[in-house]
Amino acid sequence: MRFSPWIRGVAWLAAALLTTLLAALWTTPSLAQRPTLSKNVRQYVAIDTNVVALTHVRVIDGTGAPAREDQTLVLRDGVISAMGDAATVQVPAGAQIVDLTGRTVIRARDDARASVLSHGSGRVR
Repeated sequence: MRFSPWIRGVAWLAAALLTTLLAALWTTPSLAQRPTLSKNVRQYVAIDTNVVALTHVRVIDGTGAPAREDQTLVLRDGVISAMGDAATVQVPAGAQIVDLTGRTVIRARDDARASVLSHGSGRVR
């Protein structure tokens, strides 16, 4: 079946726009710059890196299910990218590893934030 040049042009334009949109959506997170922290804020930041692995932690997921013991959470750009048994979750190369044995993480509903509870000073080092 042959299409008119006008139809082919519209189809080509639609394909080009869709490709551009998908490329923009695919690359946008990698182009986002990390915020620059002021000197006043930096004094309260113990970990400042793109990828962090919280290992050997107890996780409460907020659904009412029992807490999960000895879990590893991988946070990439502040978002949980992996979670599971500490023995099975692979920690990405170059990730900063924080052993949180004896501590609890409570997942937020949107998985964008995690809180760490401590029985000591409250600081994670």
